[in-house]
Amino acid sequence: MQLPEFIKRDWGRKLVAVFMAGIIWMTVHQQLQVNSTLRDVNVNVHVTTSPDLIMLDQKPPRVRVTVRGSRRRVPNVSTAEIHVKAHVVEISDRRHNIELRSPNVVLPAGISLVEIEPSTIDVMIDHLEDAERPIAVKFEGELARQFARNVRILPVTANISGPKHLLKQITEIETEPIQLSPEITRDFEDEVALVPPPQITVNPAKVTVEVSLYRRLETKEFDKLKVHILHAIDSPFEVTALDPPDAKIKVLIEGPTSTLDVLLRASVQPYIDLSDVRSADQVPMHIKVEFSNAKDCRVLKVTPPFIKANVRMKEKTP
Repeated sequence: MQLPEFIKRDWGRKLVAVFMAGIIWMTVHQQLQVNSTLRDVNVNVHVTTSPDLIMLDQKPPRVRVTVRGSRRRVPNVSTAEIHVKAHVVEISDRRHNIELRSPNVVLPAGISLVEIEPSTIDVMIDHLEDAERPIAVKFEGELARQFARNVRILPVTANISGPKHLLKQITEIETEPIQLSPEITRDFEDEVALVPPPQITVNPAKVTVEVSLYRRLETKEFDKLKVHILHAIDSPFEVTALDPPDAKIKVLIEGPTSTLDVLLRASVQPYIDLSDVRSADQVPMHIKVEFSNAKDCRVLKVTPPFIKANVRMKEKTP
């Protein structure tokens, strides 16, 4: 192929001109290059090759990068255009050291990386595990004093997932609070959400709570009570004295709170029954207790349980 005559003519000068043009372009290009430092670029740490790992850090680490580009391009670069990613394959400890290099940095076109500081970062990563924990119902407020409650939870356990070191610290999963008040007097059922600790997921998200009420049984003590004698009309015996004569009896009664609150001292009467006597002598008599308007109460304890009575035959009247 023959070159045109105008190219062949004065070949040396033309070659020198092209060479000088290249030098001038390179010089101008270098002069247009400028370094710029962008600070506080978020580093996104992704666990890519091990799905059983979880990041523990709440905030991503921050680094400072230095980039190079044209004088016209660099001022327009924003931190939103720079992405730094670190890929974690496996860990030997929760505190993991990651080395950052140029492949970790994604830059916009026309911009190149000069430096990243710090070049290594520490992140907290743990193994992701599953476990099962019992569910605990949380209550706020109080029922009326005379009521107590039985609680049934469906289901009774929850499946939880999260960092291994946190699972070891969890003994139970609480529900959202169920509000109690003195106005509640009947059984009720409620569906409430579970409240897992931070970084823990729970399944199911809600449980059914059945609350059944029953009247609370309490005790009330009456002391320094006098012993009465119940005489049987057809009994041939009579009591002449008690030993000790000034015996003071203590009675412990169990029953619903509402009943015990209105049970008066005068309504509680310890007594001995002469119909139980079979012979005249000094005999130990079992102390019984009678009280009115308290059918849903019972005597738990009488102190002392017995008292000695001097019993004789009644004198026959002529």
